[in-house]
Amino acid sequence: MADVTILYMLGWGRSGGTLLGQLLGGLPGFVYAGEIGNAWAWSERAQCSCGAAGPMCPFWSRVFQRALGGWPDLERVLAAHGRWAKLRHTSPLLLGHRTGETEAYGDMLARVYGAVAETAGAQIVVDSTRRPPEGLLLLRRPGFDVRFLHLVRDPRAVAYSWSKRPKERPEGGRLPLHSPTTSTLHWVAWNMASEVIRRCRRGALLRYEDLVLEPGAQLRRVLRKLGLTAPADLEERVSRVPPGTAFHVLVGNPVRAAREPRPIEPDEEWRVRQPPHERVLIALATWPLLLRYGYARRSAPPDA
Repeated sequence: MADVTILYMLGWGRSGGTLLGQLLGGLPGFVYAGEIGNAWAWSERAQCSCGAAGPMCPFWSRVFQRALGGWPDLERVLAAHGRWAKLRHTSPLLLGHRTGETEAYGDMLARVYGAVAETAGAQIVVDSTRRPPEGLLLLRRPGFDVRFLHLVRDPRAVAYSWSKRPKERPEGGRLPLHSPTTSTLHWVAWNMASEVIRRCRRGALLRYEDLVLEPGAQLRRVLRKLGLTAPADLEERVSRVPPGTAFHVLVGNPVRAAREPRPIEPDEEWRVRQPPHERVLIALATWPLLLRYGYARRSAPPDA
C-alpha cells in the first residue's frame, strides 16, 4: 500500500487526547486507533470500544495477524516497551541514538501501524499514546511519515482531573490517580519534551480549551500546519463527538466506549471544585509554561 502517515500526539494525559482522536478519526482517510503504544499491557484483557473483548475484536485480530502473525508475545514486547518508552530516552533518540533493541521495537511498532492502516483502509493513523520516545522510534521508517501534534491543557485542570475519583475501565478496574504534585511534575516534564520534539520536527500545537470552543477552526488550522488536507465539510463533521462504536480503541479514557454521539463541551469543573491553594501552587510551579501556552492571561500561545 501507499506510504502511511502517522499523526502522533504529544503531551501529558487528561488533556483531551481521546476527544481529539475521535474527532480526527471521523474524517475521511483517517483511522483513530487509541493508545497503540499502551495496548500491549491490555491486549488480551481489554474491552475494545466496538464492544468486543480484545482478542475477539475482528479489527485487532486482523491487525495483529497481519503485523505479527498473531497476538503479540507480551513478555518480550513489554520488556522493550518498559525500557524504551521512558521519558529520559527522548533526547538520545532525538539526537539519533539507536541500538539493535530500539530498532527491533521500532520495526515492530511500524508493522502494527501499517497493519492498522491497511485493515482500516485509511492513509492516516491517529495515535494518542503521547509517549515522546515511541513517537521518535517511528522516524525514518521506510513507508512512514510521522507528524507530531502537541496537545496541551491548563495544568490546574489536568491536576484536578487526575485527582478525582477514578473512572471505571470498560474491561474492569479503575484508572490510576495522581496527586496534584505528581501530575504537575509530569505535566512540566512531558510538555517540555513534547515542546522540543515539536520544534525540531515542525509539529503543531493545540490547546484543549481552543479545541472544545472551536473544533472545526482549530482542526483545520493544525491540519494545515501539519501539511494534511482537511475535508471541505470539516466543521459539520466535528460538530459532535462520534460514538465509541465507530472506532476500535483498546486503550484510553473510558469515554471511548460511549455508545451515543455526544456534544463537545468544555470541562471547567476544576474552576469551581479545585481548592484555591492548589491552583496557586500549581500556577507557581508551572509559571514559565503557563506564559508560553497563554494560560497566564488566557491569551493564545505564540504559534497558534
